[in-house]
Amino acid sequence: KLSSRNFDLILAHTDIPIAVMFWKIDCPTCKTMETAYQQAASHLEPWVRVTRVNMNQERAIPGLYKVDDAPTLLVFKNEQEVGRVSGLLTTNEIMRWVSQYV
Repeated sequence: KLSSRNFDLILAHTDIPIAVMFWKIDCPTCKTMETAYQQAASHLEPWVRVTRVNMNQERAIPGLYKVDDAPTLLVFKNEQEVGRVSGLLTTNEIMRWVSQYV
């Protein structure tokens, strides 16, 4: 789980791409996508670090990256955002989308 305290440190010390799902507690689409995201994570790791940011609790990170919609997926590589997609995705769609950055 990423937080404002560890976000920069994790980006700086991770040699593989990092996929981050930005979600909100009161977001039905986020709840629907959570299962797909977890299933995709089981296939993507260890080639991609897969994690989440709760936008209700962590406001600084979404603000820094101008993430307004949930769910939104960002991929970081070498400490830089390299990809972004918003909206409901299936397991296969998540895997295909993230895999292009590996």
